[in-house]
Amino acid sequence: MSDDVYPFECGVKGKDWSSVVYAQSRGKAKVSYWHDIRESWEDIPFTLITARRCGECQPLGLRRTALYRDLPFVRAGMVVKVGGWYGRVVGSNASANLDVLFVDGPYRGQTLNCHPRSEITYYEEGNVIAEFRGSLKEAPNGNAPK
Repeated sequence: MSDDVYPFECGVKGKDWSSVVYAQSRGKAKVSYWHDIRESWEDIPFTLITARRCGECQPLGLRRTALYRDLPFVRAGMVVKVGGWYGRVVGSNASANLDVLFVDGPYRGQTLNCHPRSEITYYEEGNVIAEFRGSLKEAPNGNAPK
């Protein structure tokens, strides 16, 4: 898939806290982080937002969501197909759902809130590892994903 996403450690200059944001570029990671923190910090200028590419870090909230939803294989950056369109998992949200950045179809370029067990197929290295139709799970080999 050509629309890769990368992990960025984002923060605010002068502060010692940060978050991992998955995005297609450093600039898009900064914008995403800025929008997230502006809810509670309305007057923060965009120029104070920092972003640096990091290794294989995963957003903490996504790990919690994956465990809560009993989907331990879910990782940021993995390819999914939701309702017929491909995207990449870029995080999670307060609804314990996934944030998916769509890379094709009518939602291309948009990050949307997607239920992790409804009309979704998970891929690892091009292979289907789990598939959900409605609220029923179908594993490709009849077994639960590992």
